[in-house]
Amino acid sequence: MIYHLKNESSDYQLLLQYFHAVDNDFEISLSRKVDLKEYASKLLQNGYVYTVMNETKQNVLACIVFYCNDMETHVAYLPLLSTRADARGKGYAKLLVNEMIQCCREKGMYRILCDSVNPIAVKLYKSLGFTEYQVRRCEQLTKTFLKLDLI
Repeated sequence: MIYHLKNESSDYQLLLQYFHAVDNDFEISLSRKVDLKEYASKLLQNGYVYTVMNETKQNVLACIVFYCNDMETHVAYLPLLSTRADARGKGYAKLLVNEMIQCCREKGMYRILCDSVNPIAVKLYKSLGFTEYQVRRCEQLTKTFLKLDLI
């Protein structure tokens, strides 16, 4: 059910297609913050991208992106978690966050950091053991910063 996207052309196309599909689902659209093509390429090159795919593996239903390669601080960072509107409520985000936590533990991370302006995401993170360490107003939005200690 969970598919780890690699830095390959076919996976790049899947990720880019997904970003276009969910672009306006964010409080500030993804394309207003980043160039989607460059972002997809950067994530596949430097991060970990896990997805839930449809049965034919032709469409991404949900996606998590994280970095767990800082071997000095052993701190991982989760910049993106999303689920297509037509696939919400099925537990995909929770499944992906749990997969990320397991991967970060295996890679020797001590902590995972993330932030969100989405109250539903914040509630999910907290239900999985993340704790809030800061709340800040940004561009008329309330951004919550969370952490999960793994050791």
